[in-house]
Amino acid sequence: MRKGFALPLILLIIVFSMIAVGIGYFIFTSKQTTQPQPTTITQSTSSPEPATKSSLVADESQKTYTNENYLFSFNHPTDFVVTEKPNISGGQFTIELKNQTEELVLDIQAESSVPNWPGNTGYARVKTLNSIEWKIFSKSNYCDAGQCSDTSVIYRTSYKNNSYHFILRTISEKKGEDLISTFKFLK
Repeated sequence: MRKGFALPLILLIIVFSMIAVGIGYFIFTSKQTTQPQPTTITQSTSSPEPATKSSLVADESQKTYTNENYLFSFNHPTDFVVTEKPNISGGQFTIELKNQTEELVLDIQAESSVPNWPGNTGYARVKTLNSIEWKIFSKSNYCDAGQCSDTSVIYRTSYKNNSYHFILRTISEKKGEDLISTFKFLK
């Protein structure tokens, strides 16, 4: 080989190598900026207390009741008929849940209008279900608009100046608590 020919060949190889590296770098960095970055989703992984565990799992055996006015929802078995009953006395709102043999009621009214309701005094215990603290009252009589009945248990909580009472009339405490443990306030 001639002396004058080797030097330009080496320089040509170096230039092409540098161009190839530059193009490779450009392609590599442009792919990184045009590809969407993965989104991180944070999900709470805290374990619920055993008391908050519900046997009502979202499936075809239940429905979800949602009330946008009072900002809550809960799951209930599909065989329960849900009836909303606005009460003209003091803005009370009642939801009855019934099937052939069981019944429970969710009664909602302004916190200031429940001075004689269970929950202001004498509750038996407090239990947290689905991150909501409920005051629980043992068996008592429940009267509403002149209709009275025995109840097995009453669960009471408050939210945004309203008082929420689940009145377990003819439903077992276990099944009632399973339903209540799906209750949540909409934010």
